[in-house]
Amino acid sequence: MRLFRPSLWSNLALVFVGWGLLSLGFWQVDRWYEMSEKKKSFDHATAAAPAEVSKMEHLSASEPWRRVRVKGRYTGEQGRVINKYIDGELGVWLAAVLQLVDGGYLVVMRGWVPESDRIWAPPKGDQELLGMIQSGSADLAATLSNGTFRSLDAHAVLNHFKRSPGYGRLLIEGELVPSGKAFPEPLPRRGFYANRIRRPHREYAGTWFGLAVALFGIWLYAGLRRGQVGEEA
Repeated sequence: MRLFRPSLWSNLALVFVGWGLLSLGFWQVDRWYEMSEKKKSFDHATAAAPAEVSKMEHLSASEPWRRVRVKGRYTGEQGRVINKYIDGELGVWLAAVLQLVDGGYLVVMRGWVPESDRIWAPPKGDQELLGMIQSGSADLAATLSNGTFRSLDAHAVLNHFKRSPGYGRLLIEGELVPSGKAFPEPLPRRGFYANRIRRPHREYAGTWFGLAVALFGIWLYAGLRRGQVGEEA
């Protein structure tokens, strides 16, 4: 009868390395549930009817990805966010400041134009915009040089134009563009793609759990092999 004699080192490796692999696997499972909830929240927000917004308090009550209908007036201040591709073509987003009825400010991504097209000043008079609330890049160090941002954060844009109080998220003007479909052709080309929330965490979890099973198999084989060598001796 073959003896099973795992060594002390193999036992320690099984306990500590195996515990680490299983912990990583369960962490990825938790991440999958977390990202699934985010996607559910996004799908729910984009499917809901647009909320009517005219004041800062209305914006503060709107979660990211919520579709809103905003009323206000453009201040005339606008920056350009460079190196943005639409359907493979290089261009810029137009980031303009909108003033709400209560005096608060909101950064609006008015749409996309080719990189060489530098006109497209914000329209004047009362405006009613339909779009989606988004967090932005969270790059608080973003700066504007020659009318151009290299990254976009709502607070950075509003601070540059000395506009306060301001809302910390962006409004992307336009409608949801279905995955795989082209943006509308008229300039500026408005809209946004669905937020593609990746959820590869089940596959990652399977990898970590698979490594834990492989480690157990190696430990089992090594213990049996050691027992066999001991019998032959």
